[in-house]
Amino acid sequence: MGNGKPSKTRDKTPNTKPTGGFTNDDTRYMTKLKNERLIKAAVQDWENLEKIRSDQLCAAADETDNVAKNRYPNVKPFDKTRVILEGQENDYINASWVSGYGGSTPIERAYIATQAPLPTTCADFWLMIWQQNTRLIVMLTKLQESNKIKAHCYWPETSDEPTVFGNFEIKLIKEDSVARSREDDPGTAFIIREFQLKHKDHSTKRNIFQAHYCSWPDMAVPPSVEDILGMLKTVNTMMEKHDFGPPPRKLNCPMIVHCSAGLGRAGTFILIHTTLLYALEKGLSFEEIKIAEILAFLRTHREGLVQTKEQYLFAVKAIKSSLPTGSDSKGMEI
Repeated sequence: MGNGKPSKTRDKTPNTKPTGGFTNDDTRYMTKLKNERLIKAAVQDWENLEKIRSDQLCAAADETDNVAKNRYPNVKPFDKTRVILEGQENDYINASWVSGYGGSTPIERAYIATQAPLPTTCADFWLMIWQQNTRLIVMLTKLQESNKIKAHCYWPETSDEPTVFGNFEIKLIKEDSVARSREDDPGTAFIIREFQLKHKDHSTKRNIFQAHYCSWPDMAVPPSVEDILGMLKTVNTMMEKHDFGPPPRKLNCPMIVHCSAGLGRAGTFILIHTTLLYALEKGLSFEEIKIAEILAFLRTHREGLVQTKEQYLFAVKAIKSSLPTGSDSKGMEI
């Protein structure tokens, strides 16, 4: 007999099963579990990498005339891989040749990882660019962060007047800003600048491009990988359009990558960039790539590339989100 109260009914909305026999909850759980395992494995890889120490010499960086050229006293290039300024009484600059990863066949001198110029080393910086025929600079630091100078401005900030460093005149031709991809995080993600570089003893003028990522905090990581991957795509498009870069490009020249020290953010960018180029060239999935092995290879060129666990996990996430995987996972959350 009824008691006059409305009967309670349960929500009978079915937990629909997509193809494969798993419920949506099952799929989400498996994705989360796989991501947790991936993070755990990546952390273990990082801890193993941190146990490796190089015995390569850095004697040139410690010479009396060169000490003041180092932005940080504990960040030094290996003698074996340091960039040498040709035809100079003092040939030292805090910069390292870094080969691109190519499995058993490395891509020699694909990158130069370097510190941000000091006021006294801007002329050396542009000399390196001129001598190595570089056409692309990737900058991953602001000029100032947390009230500390991280880089000296080595380019003219307006197109009105060129800037002169040593034998070089630099003129700003164009500057374009790209907004951040997330609506809840407004602001500039990165800036693409085009310079005209002229040596006072040469009539030839060269166009140099700079991709300047503006949203990467020191010793930390951006909130998402979308913007750095957006800049990476822009960089690759630029290299393809103008046909410069490592072989088989028509104009064989290295990409210069710097943050403040030329280690953390610079190393993370190079790790992402060279891993994706290698994976896409070989048609490899994320599971087939050994990221820790690639970073160990990069560190034989400049010690300390990628400085923190968070930067390494950020690189893993960026690489994973750009490559096919063995599942329908949309990428891990870090």
